[in-house]
Amino acid sequence: MPLEQFESLTNSGTWKYNLDTDTTQWSDNVFRMLGYEPQEFEVNFDTAVSIIHEDDRDEAIFHMQEVISQNQEYNIKKRLIKKDGEIILVNSKGKLISEEKSGQKKLIGVFQNITEYVQTKEKLKTVKKKNRSLIENLDGIFWEADANTFEFTYVSPQVKRIKGYSSKEWLATKDFWKNHIYPADRQYSIQTCHNETQKIKDHAIDYRFLAKDGKIIWFNDRVKVISRKGKPYKLQGLMVEITKERQISQALKDEINLNQSLIQ
Repeated sequence: MPLEQFESLTNSGTWKYNLDTDTTQWSDNVFRMLGYEPQEFEVNFDTAVSIIHEDDRDEAIFHMQEVISQNQEYNIKKRLIKKDGEIILVNSKGKLISEEKSGQKKLIGVFQNITEYVQTKEKLKTVKKKNRSLIENLDGIFWEADANTFEFTYVSPQVKRIKGYSSKEWLATKDFWKNHIYPADRQYSIQTCHNETQKIKDHAIDYRFLAKDGKIIWFNDRVKVISRKGKPYKLQGLMVEITKERQISQALKDEINLNQSLIQ
């Protein structure tokens, strides 16, 4: 593949700085990256420095001097100023070489425009932060676990407020979830979850759980099964407390039973 085509595909451009002749060269794609026509102006050390954002210039020059004096690899991220004033972020990598014939020392390297990558990464980070904030403020407990061992790998912070146990306490014990299900509901809950998981089928279970203070809490646990190559791999779920709903439901049942008894 020709170098120009490779540079275009990778959004990059090559550069050379000859230490002995104090001359600088840019490939055509460096000019394009900066919004100029190929070889639109003559490049020298001063013009190369002038297109670096003023807040990054001192660090870039110092790094270059360090590379030259200590024969290190050149590797730095810096902002460059395009012809229209737009700022782009590049990753600049290079190395110091000595030509066999001339003996001249040259610093050769490549600029890669990583602006879009960094922006996308920042957007992803913001979305993740918002999602985590949403998760951690909902009135439910989000969790993740191994689909085969039921060993939990994540429990959202609400668990402390709802169950009295911290996320750290929960994750420290392999069978924490199994051991804290109310004994009368334990076998049914574990077996149901296991059976549905093996079928790679999302499911929901109602069961009682033993809180840290000894209280018995009802939960509706909604489970999503994630598979890999046709086999269950990971579980993701949301535990929502339904104690009040259960108490009201039981009270209604008791009232119906009482009325039926009275009628009889």
